[in-house]
Amino acid sequence: MKKIFVFSFDDGTVHDIKMISIFNKYGLKGTFNLNSGLANFVWYNNGVAIYRLDLNEYKYIYDGHEVASHSLTHTHMMGSDSEHVIYEVKQDIKNLEMIFHRKITSFAFPFSDFSQREIDLIKNNNDLTNIRVSEIDESFRYPEDVYHIPFTAMDLNRATELFKAFKKLDEGLFIFAGHSYDFYMNDSFDQLEEFVKELSKCKDIEVMTMQEMIEYIKTL
Repeated sequence: MKKIFVFSFDDGTVHDIKMISIFNKYGLKGTFNLNSGLANFVWYNNGVAIYRLDLNEYKYIYDGHEVASHSLTHTHMMGSDSEHVIYEVKQDIKNLEMIFHRKITSFAFPFSDFSQREIDLIKNNNDLTNIRVSEIDESFRYPEDVYHIPFTAMDLNRATELFKAFKKLDEGLFIFAGHSYDFYMNDSFDQLEEFVKELSKCKDIEVMTMQEMIEYIKTL
């Protein structure tokens, strides 16, 4: 089995532009989980304005990277009726496929409130190959259920520490999740670039998108 690293980042904010420029500089790719119903939406994180991209205008920045669904409007799934859960994902996928002219096969839950009900509703009503959930698993194991995939780390400092252990392994999976605006808020884009640079030097680690990782798992 291979040693695989996956970037899985949410929301589609203006800070994806800088993050993706770093990935492209070192020849790496990621999965970006987007909400197609929130173009130019602005919200405030600890008083700091966070701007979402108009995906139609900025779709080119995701060239070479995977685009995945994150629900239409970043809704709380557990507080929604079944019809709304189905609509939020199905419509988001439809919109993203129209914008990017490619098939959408991956989904990541918004927020951390989900249950098996929401997983089943999304899985059974869409042609998806995988679902990333908002849970942490630092074991570096391959997922037992491709419709319930946790991530390894969300904080850059923790990811850096865990990566030291991951490099020593012969096989395993590391999923780094989060939001590009985290690095803007923490003034840590330089630290992120150092992390990405170090990862790019590790020739025994394959950086894949979520879909590529799933395709590899199918061969095992």
